[in-house]
Amino acid sequence: MDTLKEEYFSAYDMIMSVAVQEMFHLTMAMQLGQFYGSSPNHYRT
Repeated sequence: MDTLKEEYFSAYDMIMSVAVQEMFHLTMAMQLGQFYGSSPNHYRT
């Protein structure tokens, strides 16, 4: 039976993983906003 190998990620791999996930989250939020007809408000008061 094969044993599972532990994967050790370098700092670069970890940062890239988080960056890609955040880009995905922003894309999902943008698409939901477009679906409901809202636009981004860059100047919140």
